Amino acid sequence: MYADGSVTHDSRRLGYVLVLSASLLWATNGLLSRLVFDSGEIEPRTLAALRVYGATILLAPAVIRARPRLSRRSWLKVAAFGVFGVSVPQWVYFEAIARIPVPIALVIVYTAPVLVTVFERFVRHRKLPKVVYLAIGVAVVGVIFAVTGGRGGAGALELLGVVLAIVTAFAYAAQIMVAAVQPPELHPLVRTGLGMMAGSIFWTFLSPFWRLPFASFGAAIDLGPRVAGSLPAGLLVAGIIVFGTVIPYTMLVSGSPRIGPGASSVTGMIEPVAASILAWVALDQRLTITQVLGVVVALAGVTVAELLRNRTPLSEHFGLLDAAIPP
Repeated sequence: MYADGSVTHDSRRLGYVLVLSASLLWATNGLLSRLVFDSGEIEPRTLAALRVYGATILLAPAVIRARPRLSRRSWLKVAAFGVFGVSVPQWVYFEAIARIPVPIALVIVYTAPVLVTVFERFVRHRKLPKVVYLAIGVAVVGVIFAVTGGRGGAGALELLGVVLAIVTAFAYAAQIMVAAVQPPELHPLVRTGLGMMAGSIFWTFLSPFWRLPFASFGAAIDLGPRVAGSLPAGLLVAGIIVFGTVIPYTMLVSGSPRIGPGASSVTGMIEPVAASILAWVALDQRLTITQVLGVVVALAGVTVAELLRNRTPLSEHFGLLDAAIPP
């Protein structure tokens, strides 16, 4: 960046590389998580708890170094982010991808910005160009084709998995809005670290740390029907925590200010595409032509809606802010 705070061409290029890399790592995270669930060694709820506990430990040094001093109201906001912005979305997302193909779950989840736009329109009374709502309609149609266009139609997918994916989209939309009201004086990594700590307290009641199945960490987990070999469950869990949570989030925090939240959210749309390819290569989760077209149409609709929505001043709407974390 220049001294006046403007962004150089090289800085923007680096920003795109960082955000794109984060999205690819999150796509890989979905694949690794599905491998763990398919093994039967670790349940979705347990993995969600492990992810929060592990991220808390890794981000604790940043929080301790910052020594945040917040008002009671700010602490309540942090606690809400930890529960409704971190723990619940990750938990429900894991439950969804344990039941339906990762690409289908992700394309549903990534309609969350659409839900935020609807919230802005009918609750906050923010008027946006009509083409934004047209794009939203296109995205919804795309999701319908993605869900119903598989072999055997919608009945081929487990209904509970689809419902959980929809719940995840609403949870992710809530995460975006809760993230938008986090204490602005805190560095994003500190905000996230505090949120993870609050999430750890939440999980202490549902999946206490001392009751987690650490004995299963030595179990060998196959790498899928199309990839030979296996890895210990503990190694996959560590990969989900480090490469599926802490590192990509750090990349997002570093890259988003260089290109802006609007560009970051649109660049992040590569995750469902990458996840579709990885799921096909490693898990043999094949989509029909209709489903592929549905995914493309849905993501195109969300992308157009985000591009147009982010043309308005940032103070006038919620954005995919630097404190929001994809599932």
